[in-house]
Amino acid sequence: MYDWEGQDPEDLDELLRNRNPLRNRMILFTASPWPEAARIRMACFAEATELAQFLARMEPWRHELPPTDVLELRDKLRAALVPASVTGLTDALRDACNCATAPRMGVVWWGSLDKLKQSEEAWPLQLRKAFHGDDRGEPIDNRGTRDFLAQLNEQYCR
Repeated sequence: MYDWEGQDPEDLDELLRNRNPLRNRMILFTASPWPEAARIRMACFAEATELAQFLARMEPWRHELPPTDVLELRDKLRAALVPASVTGLTDALRDACNCATAPRMGVVWWGSLDKLKQSEEAWPLQLRKAFHGDDRGEPIDNRGTRDFLAQLNEQYCR
Protein backbone atom coordinates (compact mmCIF):
# COMPACT_ATOMS: atom_id res chain seq x y z
CA MET A 1 0.00 0.00 0.00
CA TYR A 2 1.28 3.43 -0.94
CA ASP A 3 1.33 6.23 1.63
CA TRP A 4 -1.08 8.29 -0.46
CA GLU A 5 -3.77 5.59 -0.65
CA GLY A 6 -6.80 6.48 1.40
CA GLN A 7 -5.62 10.07 1.86
CA ASP A 8 -8.00 12.96 1.53
CA PRO A 9 -7.27 14.73 -1.78
CA GLU A 10 -6.77 17.97 0.15
CA ASP A 11 -3.85 16.38 2.01
CA LEU A 12 -2.04 15.10 -1.08
CA ASP A 13 -0.04 18.23 -1.82
CA GLU A 14 1.55 18.30 1.61
CA LEU A 15 2.28 14.58 1.54
CA LEU A 16 3.92 14.85 -1.90
CA ARG A 17 5.79 18.05 -1.03
CA ASN A 18 7.45 16.22 1.87
CA ARG A 19 8.68 13.32 -0.23
CA ASN A 20 12.41 13.15 -0.82
CA PRO A 21 13.14 13.05 -4.58
CA LEU A 22 16.57 11.57 -3.83
CA ARG A 23 14.70 8.47 -2.58
CA ASN A 24 11.60 8.76 -4.77
CA ARG A 25 13.42 9.19 -8.06
CA MET A 26 10.56 8.95 -10.57
CA ILE A 27 9.29 12.44 -11.31
CA LEU A 28 5.91 13.50 -12.70
CA PHE A 29 4.94 16.97 -13.93
CA THR A 30 1.27 17.56 -14.76
CA ALA A 31 -0.58 20.65 -15.91
CA SER A 32 -4.08 22.01 -16.07
CA PRO A 33 -5.67 22.97 -18.29
CA TRP A 34 -3.95 21.07 -21.07
CA PRO A 35 -2.02 22.12 -23.09
CA GLU A 36 -2.15 25.73 -21.86
CA ALA A 37 -0.52 24.68 -18.56
CA ALA A 38 -1.72 27.54 -16.40
CA ARG A 39 -0.79 25.45 -13.35
CA ILE A 40 2.01 22.88 -13.28
CA ARG A 41 2.51 20.43 -10.43
CA MET A 42 5.36 18.06 -9.60
CA ALA A 43 5.34 14.81 -7.65
CA CYS A 44 7.99 12.16 -6.90
CA PHE A 45 7.51 8.40 -6.68
CA ALA A 46 9.52 5.35 -5.74
CA GLU A 47 9.01 3.62 -9.08
CA ALA A 48 7.15 3.92 -12.39
CA THR A 49 4.36 1.63 -11.21
CA GLU A 50 3.55 3.90 -8.29
CA LEU A 51 3.66 6.95 -10.57
CA ALA A 52 1.18 5.33 -12.99
CA GLN A 53 -1.14 4.26 -10.17
CA PHE A 54 -1.10 7.75 -8.66
CA LEU A 55 -1.64 9.41 -12.01
CA ALA A 56 -4.74 7.33 -12.69
CA ARG A 57 -6.21 7.35 -9.21
CA MET A 58 -5.29 10.63 -7.52
CA GLU A 59 -3.71 13.20 -9.82
CA PRO A 60 -7.00 14.58 -11.22
CA TRP A 61 -8.02 15.50 -7.65
CA ARG A 62 -4.89 17.66 -7.32
CA HIS A 63 -6.05 19.75 -10.26
CA GLU A 64 -9.31 20.53 -8.46
CA LEU A 65 -11.51 19.04 -11.13
CA PRO A 66 -15.18 18.31 -10.43
CA PRO A 67 -15.79 14.81 -9.02
CA THR A 68 -17.57 13.67 -12.18
CA ASP A 69 -14.51 14.67 -14.25
CA VAL A 70 -12.20 12.93 -11.77
CA LEU A 71 -14.13 9.67 -12.11
CA GLU A 72 -14.17 9.91 -15.90
CA LEU A 73 -10.44 10.68 -16.08
CA ARG A 74 -9.62 7.88 -13.64
CA ASP A 75 -11.23 5.35 -15.96
CA LYS A 76 -9.61 6.83 -19.07
CA LEU A 77 -6.17 6.99 -17.45
CA ARG A 78 -6.40 3.43 -16.14
CA ALA A 79 -7.14 2.23 -19.68
CA ALA A 80 -4.39 4.38 -21.22
CA LEU A 81 -1.82 3.22 -18.65
CA VAL A 82 -2.36 -0.54 -19.11
CA PRO A 83 0.80 -0.89 -21.27
CA ALA A 84 2.98 0.88 -18.66
CA SER A 85 3.85 -2.36 -16.85
CA VAL A 86 5.32 -3.73 -20.09
CA THR A 87 6.57 -0.66 -21.98
CA GLY A 88 7.48 1.62 -19.11
CA LEU A 89 6.76 5.34 -19.20
CA THR A 90 7.23 6.09 -22.88
CA ASP A 91 6.50 9.23 -24.88
CA ALA A 92 3.75 7.36 -26.75
CA LEU A 93 2.14 6.38 -23.46
CA ARG A 94 2.32 9.98 -22.24
CA ASP A 95 0.66 11.11 -25.48
CA ALA A 96 -2.11 8.52 -24.97
CA CYS A 97 -2.68 9.80 -21.44
CA ASN A 98 -2.85 13.38 -22.68
CA CYS A 99 -5.35 12.45 -25.40
CA ALA A 100 -7.48 10.83 -22.71
CA THR A 101 -7.40 13.79 -20.34
CA ALA A 102 -7.29 16.89 -22.56
CA PRO A 103 -8.31 19.64 -22.13
CA ARG A 104 -8.75 19.25 -18.37
CA MET A 105 -5.21 18.18 -17.51
CA GLY A 106 -2.14 16.55 -19.02
CA VAL A 107 1.28 15.09 -18.36
CA VAL A 108 4.02 17.60 -19.12
CA TRP A 109 6.85 15.15 -18.46
CA TRP A 110 7.69 11.98 -16.55
CA GLY A 111 10.90 10.10 -15.98
CA SER A 112 13.76 9.49 -13.61
CA LEU A 113 15.60 12.11 -11.62
CA ASP A 114 18.77 11.26 -13.55
CA LYS A 115 16.97 11.85 -16.86
CA LEU A 116 15.62 15.16 -15.55
CA LYS A 117 19.16 16.23 -14.64
CA GLN A 118 20.72 15.22 -17.98
CA SER A 119 18.18 14.78 -20.80
CA GLU A 120 18.08 17.02 -23.84
CA GLU A 121 14.28 16.73 -23.96
CA ALA A 122 12.50 20.09 -24.02
CA TRP A 123 11.06 20.08 -20.47
CA PRO A 124 14.18 18.99 -18.57
CA LEU A 125 16.26 21.39 -20.66
CA GLN A 126 13.87 24.26 -19.89
CA LEU A 127 14.06 23.53 -16.16
CA ARG A 128 17.86 23.39 -16.19
CA LYS A 129 18.09 26.63 -18.15
CA ALA A 130 15.96 28.32 -15.51
CA PHE A 131 18.08 26.79 -12.74
CA HIS A 132 21.39 27.89 -14.29
CA GLY A 133 19.99 31.21 -15.51
CA ASP A 134 21.39 30.70 -19.00
CA ASP A 135 20.49 29.39 -22.45
CA ARG A 136 22.61 26.23 -22.31
CA GLY A 137 20.86 24.21 -19.62
CA GLU A 138 23.91 22.15 -18.77
CA PRO A 139 23.31 18.84 -16.99
CA ILE A 140 23.07 19.02 -13.21
CA ASP A 141 25.90 17.26 -11.39
CA ASN A 142 25.50 15.60 -7.99
CA ARG A 143 26.71 18.74 -6.19
CA GLY A 144 23.90 20.80 -7.72
CA THR A 145 21.13 18.24 -7.32
CA ARG A 146 19.81 19.41 -3.94
CA ASP A 147 19.63 23.07 -5.04
CA PHE A 148 17.97 22.08 -8.33
CA LEU A 149 15.37 20.00 -6.48
CA ALA A 150 14.78 22.77 -3.96
CA GLN A 151 14.04 25.19 -6.80
CA LEU A 152 11.66 22.70 -8.44
CA ASN A 153 9.94 22.03 -5.13
CA GLU A 154 9.46 25.74 -4.53
CA GLN A 155 8.09 26.30 -8.01
CA TYR A 156 5.92 23.21 -8.60
CA CYS A 157 4.99 21.74 -5.20
CA ARG A 158 3.03 24.58 -3.66
